[in-house]
Amino acid sequence: MIHVAELNHPKQLEEFRVLWRSLLERTPGATLLQSREVLEEYARQHRDEVSLKVLVVHVGWQPVGILPLVRRSIPSRLGTLRALTFPTWDRLECCGPIGPNVTATLLGAFQYLAAAPRDWDVIDLRGIDDPRRDRGRTRNALQIAGLAATVRNWSTTATFQPAAQPLSEQYRFRSQLKTWERQLWKHGPWDHEHLMGDELSSSQAFEACWASFQDLMPTEERLPCHDLAWAAARSEWLSCQTIRMHGRVVGCLLSTLIGKTLQPLHLAVKPGLTGITDVLFGRLLYDEFCSARPEYQFGSAWVPYAVPWGATTQPTQRYTHFSAYRPKAQLLRMAQWIKPERESVSAVAQPIYPTPESSTLPIERRQLRLAGSDYLQNSIASR
Repeated sequence: MIHVAELNHPKQLEEFRVLWRSLLERTPGATLLQSREVLEEYARQHRDEVSLKVLVVHVGWQPVGILPLVRRSIPSRLGTLRALTFPTWDRLECCGPIGPNVTATLLGAFQYLAAAPRDWDVIDLRGIDDPRRDRGRTRNALQIAGLAATVRNWSTTATFQPAAQPLSEQYRFRSQLKTWERQLWKHGPWDHEHLMGDELSSSQAFEACWASFQDLMPTEERLPCHDLAWAAARSEWLSCQTIRMHGRVVGCLLSTLIGKTLQPLHLAVKPGLTGITDVLFGRLLYDEFCSARPEYQFGSAWVPYAVPWGATTQPTQRYTHFSAYRPKAQLLRMAQWIKPERESVSAVAQPIYPTPESSTLPIERRQLRLAGSDYLQNSIASR
């Protein structure tokens, strides 16, 4: 017997903190947005834009997994559409259930959504790594639950596997890193510092680290990034790399490490310093060579930084189900497939990647026209 508990308020998540942590530690490819602390902070900062719809799946009253979803209102020419999707925050992505029992969690959650009163028009799941990690589980679960979905390409992610690198590639990696370090030395002597885990878990240590580099960040990005980084630091998942010149921080790279999943958060560097971005990423990955961890995942915004160091890329998919009980959703679906030649923009959302010299990764709102509807999407933008 499958039982599903629905959580709609951030305070309800606190009741499941022990279960949540236990499932997260056993989640393959876990990301920061799948953690309870960050999801609570996300819901608090975006309370005017999204509402939580977190599904806790039980089999025989034994919890087996959690599917974190949010309900977002999307304006279109057909009126406002209510979309159920994974949470996305800045450059962070959450692409799947929490826990080791992926199939049971997806099947139980989608059957619950199919049977419960519908407060949504569209189920729009983006960033699913079907070939490598998902392996058709999401598509099959949607179909079994009677929520058949269309499938399109979405973006590209990168995987870095230190153990799989041949010895010659490791030598090339170290040689390239030394080249960038020598270029940075042309601007003056510098020191590198890498803090992570329990070194940043206390409020005093985190704030001291944050104060050293916050002036490098745009003013409007400081508060959201601070709250996100502190939520990660409390759970001992935050990693902070800094480069100092003449006693002052001139570059910083924040990232998180949950299990074997490495996920960059924010990059801030002083303009005009050649090679500083490459040194920060090179040092981060060089540490992983030394630790011999099995695999690291980079989201679509960070692909250009990881590929030059030997990471391999793979596509992700987007699954969309249009509710049969919502006329607006069906009109959007029919128009999309009947008259694709009239679309001025491709229906496949492809992010624009930055170059490694970029010191920031701004977020751009891009308008994607699907059969006469203005379907607003958040896509990762860069140079």
